[in-house]
Amino acid sequence: LDGQDFRLAQQYYQTGEYEKAAVIYKKLFEENQRNDYFFNQYIECLLSLEEYEVCEKTIARRIKKNPELIQLYVS
Repeated sequence: LDGQDFRLAQQYYQTGEYEKAAVIYKKLFEENQRNDYFFNQYIECLLSLEEYEVCEKTIARRIKKNPELIQLYVS
């Protein structure tokens, strides 16, 4: 199912349907916490949707759980 979801999310993202893509990428990330790609794509969707507050909170939560991940501070 993850593979199907992943392809669907990519398709939505590529066609500019960021809201639909965000829902799937969020789900994929929650199920695969160590997958940076899903997290980054979710953040990209939020930025495209101008959901800056949600974006900040999501990154802040991830930093709290993983303070050693330097790249999160750049995000």
